[in-house]
Amino acid sequence: MSVYCTIPNSVTSIGNSAFYNCSGLTSVTIGNGVTSIGQYAFSNCLGLTSVTIGDSVTSIGDRAFAFCTSLSFITSNPITPPTLGANVFYDVPESSTVYVPCESVPVYKTNRDWMVFSNFYGIVPLQTPTLTVTQQNNTLQIDCQSTAAIAYELYRNNRLLATLRTTTYIDGDLKDGENYCYQAKAVENCESLLSDTVCKVFNRDSVGIEELHLRSYKLQVYPNPTNGQLTITLSACRFGTKNYELREDAVIEVYNVVGQKLLSIESLKSTETTIDVQHLASGMYFLKVGNKTARIVKE
Repeated sequence: MSVYCTIPNSVTSIGNSAFYNCSGLTSVTIGNGVTSIGQYAFSNCLGLTSVTIGDSVTSIGDRAFAFCTSLSFITSNPITPPTLGANVFYDVPESSTVYVPCESVPVYKTNRDWMVFSNFYGIVPLQTPTLTVTQQNNTLQIDCQSTAAIAYELYRNNRLLATLRTTTYIDGDLKDGENYCYQAKAVENCESLLSDTVCKVFNRDSVGIEELHLRSYKLQVYPNPTNGQLTITLSACRFGTKNYELREDAVIEVYNVVGQKLLSIESLKSTETTIDVQHLASGMYFLKVGNKTARIVKE
């Protein structure tokens, strides 16, 4: 018979050997009023599989959970890890899962008393991100959105593609006609569930000099390849019977092949702009203007 025990918030301490050798006890929830757990309090509870420690606990006595060989899940709510006496978790499996407050994961992992365990997870998971994938000339742009997320792991076709500190990734390692499927999860001590899968068939544009029509202007990038100076020329365009005025507020951004933004010019003040990419290492980069992207090569 399974026995579940909830210790109410009105209790402030659990005495020595209070539940010693209660073999039928399977789950314990310790209320938030408890500040200390005595020696041998739950020792030798062979059927105990899970314990939740209230957020006010500051100390746990010697061998309090010793010989709880079935204990698989420990939830420790205190932000500061409780101080442990000798052999508190003696003979408890090292592989047990320990849930702690998100911001405290690194602290528990490096705390001398709690280092007997290796599987720490945040109690409150991050929000699962939403993904959008759009083709920008000869690249795919992946945008990740999740409330309060600091970093993302981005997967392509079920393999880790990149770890991001920004919400946008430019994928240029693509083959014409291939279908690419992306997922992401938010990570920062805690991690979210994987997002829904978003797939996109990549169709390569014809390339030469990069000419991008952004509806209101035509953009040219040259010389390409370049050995240091890159000229960007904007000119007004005409579509059908309507003339479009030149936009002079377009943002120019340069990304490397792993999606890291290396350069940003917030506003163009003339129809021809030269930017210096001499400091960039030789290789392929992506120049982004508005919602279009051009591939550039630095020699």
